[in-house]
Amino acid sequence: MAIIGSCLSPDARDNEMAKGWFDAVEEMVFDDDWLDEDLGASVPFQNVKDGERLQSLQAAYFVCLYQNWEGSDSSKGRIRRHRYNTVIAVARALQQTAVTHQDFSSLNDESMFEWKEFIETETKIRTICYVYLLDGAFTIFNNTPPRMMVFEMRMCLTSPNQTFQAVTAAECFSLLKQWVYTIPRQCPMASALEMLCKPDLDVEEGRLFANMGILNMFSMITGLHTSTFQIQNSLAPPGAMQRIEHGLRNWKTAWNNQRVVDVVSESDEGDPFPGMWKQIGFIKNAYEYWLLCCLLVERSPLKDSEETKPVLGQYDETDMDQVKELIAQFGNMIFEG
Repeated sequence: MAIIGSCLSPDARDNEMAKGWFDAVEEMVFDDDWLDEDLGASVPFQNVKDGERLQSLQAAYFVCLYQNWEGSDSSKGRIRRHRYNTVIAVARALQQTAVTHQDFSSLNDESMFEWKEFIETETKIRTICYVYLLDGAFTIFNNTPPRMMVFEMRMCLTSPNQTFQAVTAAECFSLLKQWVYTIPRQCPMASALEMLCKPDLDVEEGRLFANMGILNMFSMITGLHTSTFQIQNSLAPPGAMQRIEHGLRNWKTAWNNQRVVDVVSESDEGDPFPGMWKQIGFIKNAYEYWLLCCLLVERSPLKDSEETKPVLGQYDETDMDQVKELIAQFGNMIFEG
């Protein structure tokens, strides 16, 4: 985290000093016993209290982030082609059984709410979710085959950010009860994506997507991207993109219906920059991901012919020139129009 903070510092000296530590920190993190294939990736996580192992996975994920953002081309390639395989393997071990919360709808009062258990479970869910999102980013920007399949995502949807940011059990419980009232049921992420690709959503399903939150919506559009990659790079028949087109249409409707509620939290009291740490980060760009996925589907030869040549022909591309060129062409089309 210190390395990432230094990379984002406005002081150029901090940026340069951070780069000097990139490879050394990478070696230290991936030398952890829990990231060893014979231990970390093969022995199942026993329970939600296995925090040391989870932290090793999170540290490896952060290394992959800063090297992929700021590292050299050789570092980016090493992370994408080798290190991330370890992250994926340990993440798979983390959810060898589905990671789900207790049934909040059945809780009548705060005394029945296990706040510590909620935090531990939600941390697991979000860690797997972010591993999946970075894997999807490699597919989208580097044209690399996805290593996590959609139907591996058996953990339930992430809870609203406000519940995860709550500073007391009472505050968290109150927010969870509000959320459960609008979400008909807990839903595994894979099931939600499958539901999204239906021709039409019923009222209950539409309500689920309208209230699932931006992080889950970002995961949904990432899933549509990786599914598009798999279809375009397979011997799929013409018309195979139809379910993806359904998903894109339903995602856009859900995005337009997203209910974002500003919650005044007791944790903001006395904060000189109230709410800054709660601001939505990169995931707020989910709509741009939707536009790119629409463009890839529109350019897909599977829509109108039996030609199977994919839109992006160079695989595992570090410089991302193909996708940059595609986005530039799309931008020119909008500008000229």
